Amino acid sequence: MRNRYLPVVLALAFPATGMAEAPESLHGYAVSDPFRHLETDEGAAQWIDRQEAQTSAYFDGLGGDAAAMAKRLDELSRIGGVSGLKIRKARTFYVKRTGDQEQGVLYLRDGSKERKLVDPAALDASGKVALDWYYPSPSGKLVAYGLSRDGSEESVLHLLKVDDGKALADEIPNTRHSSIAWLPDESGFYYTRYPEGDRYNRRAFFHRIGDEPSKDAYVFGKELGKTDWTSLDITDDGATVFLSVSKGWSVSELWTMDRASGKLTKVLGAELGALFGSPKQIDGRIVLLTNHEAPRFKLVSVDPASSAPASWKTIVPEGDWPLDQMKYVAGKLAMVRLVKAVAHLELYEKDGKKLQDVALPDIGSIGSFEGEANGDRLAFTYASFVRPATAFEMKLSNKKVVELASVVAPKIDGVVVEQVEYPSYDGTRVPMFVVHRKDVKLDGSNPTLLTGYGGFNVSYEPGFSPSALYWVERGASSRSPTSAAARSSASRGTTRAGWRTSTRSSATSSTRCGTSSASATPAPRASRSRAARTAACSWAR
Repeated sequence: MRNRYLPVVLALAFPATGMAEAPESLHGYAVSDPFRHLETDEGAAQWIDRQEAQTSAYFDGLGGDAAAMAKRLDELSRIGGVSGLKIRKARTFYVKRTGDQEQGVLYLRDGSKERKLVDPAALDASGKVALDWYYPSPSGKLVAYGLSRDGSEESVLHLLKVDDGKALADEIPNTRHSSIAWLPDESGFYYTRYPEGDRYNRRAFFHRIGDEPSKDAYVFGKELGKTDWTSLDITDDGATVFLSVSKGWSVSELWTMDRASGKLTKVLGAELGALFGSPKQIDGRIVLLTNHEAPRFKLVSVDPASSAPASWKTIVPEGDWPLDQMKYVAGKLAMVRLVKAVAHLELYEKDGKKLQDVALPDIGSIGSFEGEANGDRLAFTYASFVRPATAFEMKLSNKKVVELASVVAPKIDGVVVEQVEYPSYDGTRVPMFVVHRKDVKLDGSNPTLLTGYGGFNVSYEPGFSPSALYWVERGASSRSPTSAAARSSASRGTTRAGWRTSTRSSATSSTRCGTSSASATPAPRASRSRAARTAACSWAR
C-alpha cells in the first residue's frame, strides 16, 4: 500500500518541456543546453505554471490519501537540525531549529545546561526576522551576531553579553555575511561590511566596543576588485590579522596585517592560481590548506617572510582523496578528508605524522568543524541520509566521540544506505550513494530519483533530505552520484574544490548511471537548467 501510487505518478503525461538547442564549447567539449530558455523569468514561470496545474489535478483526485501523504511529508519537513557550531573554552554555541520554528535559534551549552541566547521569534512573531551569522568572543562572554528581515540577508550587527543576556548599544548596518575576528582582550573586533546601498566592494574595518560605528577605522579592501570576498582571522596572540581573499571560484590570496604597525603584506597572491584556506599560525609559520600543484589539496607550512612555493614545507601531502578541513587542537592537527564524498576524521602530529582515524557514526558529512589550539575539544556537526544534522564533540585526551546537541526526529527504520561505483563516459569510476528500504529489491522495477550536480566542482555529500526520505519510505530509491569532486575549507563559502571533474563528466556520468544500472532505467520526465549547469531529473522504470 505504501508505494501503490508511485507507478501512477510516473505514468502521468507530464506537460511537454520545450527544447531549443543552444550549443557552446566549454573546455574543449561541445555542450548542448536545450533547456536554457527556462533560465529566463518568463520561460521558467510558464513551465512552473504548467507543472503545478498537472500536479494539483493529480492530488485533487486522491481524496483522503493525499491528506495522509501531506501529513507524513509535513512531519518529515518539520525535522530541523543543528548548525553553526562554535566552541570557546568550556562553552559551546550552536544554532538549532526544531518543530514549528521558522528560524534557527542561537543556543549556549555550558556544561550540561542548554539555554537560548538569540531567538528571532521573540523579536518578531511573524518569523520575518532571521539570525544570519554569529561570532562569540574568545572567552565566550560576548557574541556579535547579525539579524535581517524579510529574507534580505542585509544584516545589522548586534552585540550581546552572554552571562546576563543584555544587549550592548553597538549596532552596525550593512554587515551582510560578515566575517569577524575578535581581539584576545575582547575590547573590539575586525569585521567586514559593505558601503551603504552597495552589494559589492566588501571592506574590512575595526570596531572598538562602545564607539560610534560610523567612525570605525578602515582596514582593507580598496586594493581589491568589487566582487572579491574577504574573510578574517587573527592569531592567538592578537599580533597578526589574516585576510583571506577569494577572487572568483578557483583563486584566492592571503594577506596579513601587523597590528602594531598596520602594515599589510600580500603573502600568497592570485598569480599562483591556487586556493588557500584554514590559515593558522603554528611556531611562527602559517599552516594552511592549498591546492597549489595538488588538486586534492595538501597541508603546508609557509614562512610569512619568504613565502615563495619553493620554500614551503609540506606537512600532509596530497593523497588519493581530498583534504577538506583542518583544525589545530591541543598540539595536534585534526583533518577532515572526503573519501568518495564521505567525511573521514584523521588526527596527526603537527609535523604531519599520522596518529589515527576517528570512527564516525555512519556514512555522513561534517559541516561545522571547531577546535582551539589551547583547548582539548574538537567539535563538529554531522549529518547523513537518515540523521538530521547533529552536534558532536571529541576530547583529544580520550578520543571518544559523544553527542552534544540534536533535534527530535520521528523514528526512521529499515532504510539502507549503500555506496557503489559505475564507469563514467571516459572510464572514470564514479561513486554513487543508493538509499532504499531494506525490503526493496534492486531488480530494475523500482521508481528511482537520480540527482546529480555538475557545477563548480561541487559534489553531493550525504545529507538529510525529508523529501527524498519520503520517496524512499514509499518503496522507491534515491541515488546521488558524487562526481568525485570535493569542497575544501580553502574555498568554503565560495566554491568547492577537489578533483578536476568537468561539468560534462558529471552530467554524462549521471546519465550513464541511469542507463547501465540494473535497478533503474532512465525515462526523463522533466529537467531544469541553471547557470551553474545543475542536472536534476526524475527517472523511473
